[in-house]
Amino acid sequence: ITDGQTILLDTSTPVLKMLLIDGGKLMYDRDANGLNLQAEYILIINGGSLEIGTEDERYTNDASITLHGNVRCTELPIYGCKTIGVRDGTLDLHGEFIPMTWTYLAQTAAIGDTDITLKNGVNWKPGSEIVVATTGGRASMGESEKKVIDSVSADGTVVTLTTPLKFEHLSIMQTFGSHDIETRAEVGLLSRNIKIKGSVNEQFVTEIPACEKPFVANEEATQSC
Repeated sequence: ITDGQTILLDTSTPVLKMLLIDGGKLMYDRDANGLNLQAEYILIINGGSLEIGTEDERYTNDASITLHGNVRCTELPIYGCKTIGVRDGTLDLHGEFIPMTWTYLAQTAAIGDTDITLKNGVNWKPGSEIVVATTGGRASMGESEKKVIDSVSADGTVVTLTTPLKFEHLSIMQTFGSHDIETRAEVGLLSRNIKIKGSVNEQFVTEIPACEKPFVANEEATQSC
């Protein structure tokens, strides 16, 4: 795409070997939902521009860029492979504005709960994916939970989940002498309407089996694997 050219992307692409935006402009159609630009290399140079929304006019539909490649691909000098490179160019990615991407639980959420109460109101949408962080001990890494939002209260503080929680997530305050200590699970929004992602090359996927014995939360302990 050369200087003076403006291309409107209104359909998803096959996997392109190379997309070179050399002085021109490629912009996503605002009226199209679910557009996916696929390429092995994307290079923006000499005043070129790739635009998915602007700061003044954000992109509200879903849009993706999927990069393809593997560990043995031929590298583009300086930038590598499976890459987006920008040199004297502009990459504009402006999705829906989310004023609060994470907050804390305001109340302890018990095992089996489908409603969680947040410390701050949010504008998250039904169908979005969130994570509720663990508040267990040192061996509780597996207790952070990914969940999907079913609904959100009008004030944004109560989120209803599509499936119940499997673990307890604390939201408490304790006083030690003159100090108040808060222990509250973080809750973060994972979903975004603009995504840049990499393809999975099945040829290079290796499955690592889980340990037969559980992790021991002791630095001096002998681990099973």
